[in-house]
Amino acid sequence: MFEYILSQGENDMLELKYRWANAVKGFEMPIKVTLSKNDYQPLTPTTKWRVVDLNYFDQKEFKIQTDYYLIETRQVKN
Repeated sequence: MFEYILSQGENDMLELKYRWANAVKGFEMPIKVTLSKNDYQPLTPTTKWRVVDLNYFDQKEFKIQTDYYLIETRQVKN
C-alpha cells in the first residue's frame, strides 16, 4: 500500500511524505505522481518515509497514476 501525507512545509510549499506500507524490507517499486501541476513524474518509494516538496500549493491537484499500477493508496492525516 502506498501511504502518503500532504502538508504545508516550512517554506509554504506543499510537502509530500510517502512510503510503501505493508511491504517486505527493501521493496522499491516506482510509481508516477504529480510532482508539479498536471505533470506526472516517477517517484520511488521505499518502506521508509521520504519527503519531497511539490511545485504547487493546492492539495486537491495531487494525483497518483493508478491506471498503470495495481496498488492501493491511503492518505494519512497528520
